[in-house]
Amino acid sequence: MSKFISEIVMLTSNPKRYELVELKLIPTSLVKQVNPFNYDEVNIEGTFIPERGQAITLKAFWTRDVAISLEETILGEEEASHGITYYSEGEPIGKEIVEFLDEGHFRIRYLPLTSGVTKYQLKVYLKGELIEESEGQFTITENQINYRGIIKVEPNHRRNFIFENGETFIPIGQNVCWYTSRLRKSYDYDVWFSKMEENQMNVCRIWLAPWSFALHWQKIDEYDLANAARLDRVLTLAKEKGIYVMLTLLNHGQFSAKVNPMWDKNPWNKVNGGMLEYPMEFFTNEEAKHLYKNQLQYIVARYGFLDNLLAW
Repeated sequence: MSKFISEIVMLTSNPKRYELVELKLIPTSLVKQVNPFNYDEVNIEGTFIPERGQAITLKAFWTRDVAISLEETILGEEEASHGITYYSEGEPIGKEIVEFLDEGHFRIRYLPLTSGVTKYQLKVYLKGELIEESEGQFTITENQINYRGIIKVEPNHRRNFIFENGETFIPIGQNVCWYTSRLRKSYDYDVWFSKMEENQMNVCRIWLAPWSFALHWQKIDEYDLANAARLDRVLTLAKEKGIYVMLTLLNHGQFSAKVNPMWDKNPWNKVNGGMLEYPMEFFTNEEAKHLYKNQLQYIVARYGFLDNLLAW
C-alpha cells in the first residue's frame, strides 16, 4: 500500500520541558478515501518515550492551519448571542476573522514532563489494520518555570484542591460559557480574561454550546474546525492569564425537549437525519454512543495536553 503520511513536520522550534510539543503529519491523497475525523477509519497514534520518565501513547487529530484575527474596520449593530453585547471604552471592537490556510492535516500534541532526548514511534491504522510505521526523536531542554502540575483533590482530607507540587488551589471565578458578541466572538475573552486576571480570578466555565464552541452541531461525523480553532485560542489565552477551565462538553439543552430545548435542531435527531427518535436514546443507542466516544477521543487528542483544564 502507498504511504499515508508524506511528511512529518516538527512545529515546535525549541522544545522545552512543560511546554507543548506539536508534530504536523501531512497526508498523501489516500486521506481522501476516508473520513479523517473517524477513528474507526483512520487512527494515528504516537508513542513518546522520554529519556527519563514514562512513555505515553497519544492519538492524532485532523485539523487545518488557521489564522484568527480581529478586523477592527468592520463595525455595526449586532444581535447578541445568548446574552447582552456590551463594549467598554478602550476595548477592542471589530469582527473576528477565521482564515484557513491549508486543506487539512493531522497533528499530535505532547506535553513533556522531563528534559532530555525523547523518541517517538508513529503508527497509522486504516480500518483497524496497521499500514505504516515511522519513528524519530527530539531533545527537550530544561525549563526554569515554577511548574505546579495539574490540579487534583487533596488526598488526605479530600476537602480542597491542590496542585501536583502540593500548593493549595482556591478557585475564584465565574461563568464565561460563551461569547456574547456575534462579531467579536473569541475576542470577548481577551477582555474578560484580562479583567479576571486583574481581579485575581483563576477559574471559569466554558460550554461547547451550539451557539459558540460546539464541534458537532452541523454534522455528527465531521467537526467544526473553526470552532475548534476558536477554542484553541480561548483555552491558550486562559492558560496565559493563569485561569483554569471547567469545560462542559454538552450543554443540557442539546438533548432536551423541555428545558431550554434544542432537540428539534439537534443533528442526532431522526427528523434532522440522525439516529435518535428521543433524546434519552443518546445514552442507550449503540451508534450514538459510538459516535460520541469518537468525538471524545478527538477532544482528548486536541486539548488533553492543557494543564489548565480543571475538569471536563
